[in-house]
Amino acid sequence: MHRHFEDYLHALSMAADKRALRDAISLFAAEFDLHSVAYLTIPRMVKQKVRVISTYAPDWVEHYLGRNYWRRDPVIGIVRTRRTAFEWGCDLEGMTVNEVTRQFFCEAAAFGINYGFTVPIYDDGSAPMAAVTFATDRRTPGFRKCIKRHADVLDFAACCLHLHVRQKLTRTYPVGNPALTSRQRECLELQMLGKTAADISEILKIKVRTVIWHVENAKLKLGAQSLSQATASFASLQAKSHF
Repeated sequence: MHRHFEDYLHALSMAADKRALRDAISLFAAEFDLHSVAYLTIPRMVKQKVRVISTYAPDWVEHYLGRNYWRRDPVIGIVRTRRTAFEWGCDLEGMTVNEVTRQFFCEAAAFGINYGFTVPIYDDGSAPMAAVTFATDRRTPGFRKCIKRHADVLDFAACCLHLHVRQKLTRTYPVGNPALTSRQRECLELQMLGKTAADISEILKIKVRTVIWHVENAKLKLGAQSLSQATASFASLQAKSHF
């Protein structure tokens, strides 16, 4: 699992466009036998646009966007009100079913989308919200077992995808003027000393995935595609700060 996640992070780092980002999350999800995945931004302001990265059927994506279904999608409705990942389906507890919801799920089912696991992603107050969904045509015991067993990994993978989408497709992080947090600096400093993510986790008393999260953020802010590039850039910044 650790090696697989490293490969995923490397693919995200090397991705230069929307297609490459889609391929990265698609290959990662396929390792769990999850073959339908979609990333969607949810505008908070009029000028913000909906962005979709998806392995769903192109006809469904066109149908969904063309009818502005993100405004009345019952799954997105849940995303707007909670920050934790959740399973969904028209017959699951907690899902309000009315005629609009029933019609939506009926149309989605025609494209093999019946159930799913969605990760809400929140940034600051002005940036669009986002969601990553791993969907399936049937709510099988295998699908539910996979979600239950790997929920944290899928949650983290979704957040990493969002980081790279923001940096590479919207240029949220201005390269050349990085404002690294103290935690990001600590992680890079320890990386420069040859410490692994597990070592840093133990030293800083934080989870391994939190270490990776800080390092990935730092890489994006530094405009680095690899850890070695990030530590080199960070070392250069430290040297300049001493003059």
